[in-house]
Amino acid sequence: MKNVISKMNLRKAILILSMFLGISMNASATQIQCTGKLNGVILTIDGYVMTLPSWADGQGIVVCSINTTWKNVTPAACAGILSMAQTAFKTKATTTTAYELTVKVSSCSTVPKGTGAAPAPSWYMFY
Repeated sequence: MKNVISKMNLRKAILILSMFLGISMNASATQIQCTGKLNGVILTIDGYVMTLPSWADGQGIVVCSINTTWKNVTPAACAGILSMAQTAFKTKATTTTAYELTVKVSSCSTVPKGTGAAPAPSWYMFY
């Protein structure tokens, strides 16, 4: 029971924080939300954080860099994403990553893989 309560409190904290930061968690016509479990989290030698989400067909997707600002994601924000991804992987939690819709990104299966082509996430959560 204690574990359920702490997960509920964590979910509330994430939602409150997102409201405070002005981030909408609702689906919109300009975003896609990719949901699944993480099969791994990778920190590359040059500081890129990659996740291996179940919806990416076993391929890694860069979400940020802990060393430099990468596509408007600061190292401080990246440290938070890395921590969340590690926790989600360890606890087998479900994750949702949102991306802005573009010509190249029209569905979760079309999110580019690798460091150069991958878009920055709009937001990242686990539950």
